[in-house]
Amino acid sequence: MSIGLGLIIGRTWGYQLLFAGTIVYSLDQLAMLLNKSTRNAYLAASGSTSEMGSYLDMKMLDQGVFLSSLVSILCWWGFAFYIYWRRDYFREPDTLRRTLPR
Repeated sequence: MSIGLGLIIGRTWGYQLLFAGTIVYSLDQLAMLLNKSTRNAYLAASGSTSEMGSYLDMKMLDQGVFLSSLVSILCWWGFAFYIYWRRDYFREPDTLRRTLPR
């Protein structure tokens, strides 16, 4: 929620928080992608193994989870690069900057 708020109001901390969140999210998703037992636990917790296991091959479901996680990471990084490209929006206006007395 804080990332969204920081992006909407255009503050520098929102810009920085987005990149911190992107790194944490990417590491979390990569941990899931690299560990097959984690993906199997994810499928078991969602209940899809008991419902769709008789209709589809479990390997096919695992590939679907893998690909959707990969696409999610790529889209998130695409959004982060877009925000980086538009970084001028997140600069503090000159009127809000502190000036040192002379």
